[in-house]
Amino acid sequence: MKNSVLGKVKIIGVFLMTFFLLFLCFSSYPISAKVPTIVINPGHLVGRDSGAVNNNNNIQEATLNAELASKVAEKLKDIGYDVFLTHPVTGCSIPALLTTQQVIDGYNSNSSLKTIGDAINSKNPDLAISIHHNSGGNASGYEFYWSSYRAGIDNTDIYKVYGLWGNGDFSWRDKSPCNAALKSKDFAELLKANFSGIGIPFRNIIERDDYIPAHTKCPSVLIEAGFVSNDNESRKLADNTYQNDEANRIVKSIKQLFGEVAVKASGIVTSESSQVNNNVFSVNAEQLKMEGSNISGVSFEVYKNGKIVWYDGIYKSADKFTANVPTKDFNYETGLYGINAYVKDSLGNHYRLGTTFVTVANTKITGKVERLESETTG
Repeated sequence: MKNSVLGKVKIIGVFLMTFFLLFLCFSSYPISAKVPTIVINPGHLVGRDSGAVNNNNNIQEATLNAELASKVAEKLKDIGYDVFLTHPVTGCSIPALLTTQQVIDGYNSNSSLKTIGDAINSKNPDLAISIHHNSGGNASGYEFYWSSYRAGIDNTDIYKVYGLWGNGDFSWRDKSPCNAALKSKDFAELLKANFSGIGIPFRNIIERDDYIPAHTKCPSVLIEAGFVSNDNESRKLADNTYQNDEANRIVKSIKQLFGEVAVKASGIVTSESSQVNNNVFSVNAEQLKMEGSNISGVSFEVYKNGKIVWYDGIYKSADKFTANVPTKDFNYETGLYGINAYVKDSLGNHYRLGTTFVTVANTKITGKVERLESETTG
């Protein structure tokens, strides 16, 4: 009778442990793909800093910036991006990182750009866009600015270039730009391609240390969308239909930068059914396939008695990664271990391959092999 009771207790214990591990496996990690976060900066501030003004028709740059920024932000939100404005725009539902008063306080302390740049960096977005409009007589056209220099972030191989500001001042550049800077340049090229044929001329892509591109950690581009000082062009820039065309082209460029294709990852997760060597056992993700992107890595999440440890997969071949799990990380415990595997695409998004279990008994393990396939995401 006593042995029967003990047997039932053991069975219940194993069941509860398995249930607990399954619960952890399906609840501890966000398995959906990461949605890119975009921050849009409407240059200047309506009611406080008008920017360029056309004295003939009173069209103001700050108003144009706010109108275009809100259209871009709303369109991005509609298709699923995580979007923020740096400060509120009247009539726009997109949340802002700063209140209008915080931006005004920045102006009052001569630190408005720093206030905005710091807010962008605190959000750590995947892309920042600063929207402006130009001034210069009857000049015409749009241009895009990016910076290879990142102040306080990457200060190696920097040098000075004169003549870019037109006032005798110099601009910083970097001979070995960081990845965020290089991606900024890529985005500027996408904008150039997609703005072609919009109705006003393309002027240039300029590498210059404007504040937002040079002081943000993420990829960032400043858009000068046209000339407020040009009477005909300013009226076009203020036209709602034209602004929607601009916004659609910016959104198209963003979608191309991050990719739209659905991603499907598949493979199998196995454990080595062999002797534990030096208290280490191995797990593998193999026969890996990913449609719509390239595989850049695999992560393994290992559970034991409520403890979770992550291991980066070691590259073995294009379709196989492995990880060695030291049992000392779990106080050399024997028994059931749970393992989740995630495959990572070229953008750093994770897709869950699935779950498997291994049992460590003394110095031997037995492994259960499962074929696992992720859901389509994107």
